[in-house]
Amino acid sequence: MLNDLGIRPIQLHVLDPDRIDLVTREHELRGFGIPDHICDAARVRSLISNPDEKFRIISLVRDPVARNLSALFETWDVYPPSYDEAGGPAKLAEWFVMNFDYSVLNWFDQEIKAWTGIDVFGYPFDHDKQRLLIETDRAKVLILRTEDDLRDKERNIAQFLDVPKVTLGYSNVSDDKPAADLWKVMRRGAKVSSILADIVYDSRMVRHFYPPEQVAAFRRNWMPSYDGLYYEPDEEHAH
Repeated sequence: MLNDLGIRPIQLHVLDPDRIDLVTREHELRGFGIPDHICDAARVRSLISNPDEKFRIISLVRDPVARNLSALFETWDVYPPSYDEAGGPAKLAEWFVMNFDYSVLNWFDQEIKAWTGIDVFGYPFDHDKQRLLIETDRAKVLILRTEDDLRDKERNIAQFLDVPKVTLGYSNVSDDKPAADLWKVMRRGAKVSSILADIVYDSRMVRHFYPPEQVAAFRRNWMPSYDGLYYEPDEEHAH
């Protein structure tokens, strides 16, 4: 749709060269093609390094536990978890906690501040408009929360791009992946320890974008009634 409006978006996940090299090696090792976003990253780094270039960035932020659980299934073919499959979801949930990717908490520093000089934490998140908006001489940055209503995201993006309307849809959904059944079980039953929850939900990243009541809701969703329980089966999977 944006192409029809004369806007060519480039979707990236990382700009850091070390992370790009790691992803490239992992894909080559497993015989997969290099993702487009990896191929585009060097070109984008070159553009934003040019002081005469102006650019716009739209990024999302998400509950880190939900984000990492989704990423586990999104990258299942390339980065399969090394857990005891005979142990089922309980063992996978334990593996997930033990191998939790904490780098997501520093993503804005590593990928935006490091390459653009823009510190998103220096700007407040507007909870009424459900966005963080930054405007500098060279750049405009819009950060939205995944959890917010789709219509609000469409409105914010349309305003940011100065276009009449933006229509968003869903793609690359974990429910459509090969391990979709296991994903559904994990989404309902996976839990994290209080230690992990404290690290994640007391982090600057989470506190900057989410109000205390929403942080508390994240904790309730993912924390068990006592430490050490990593999987809590629902009634359908309890027997």
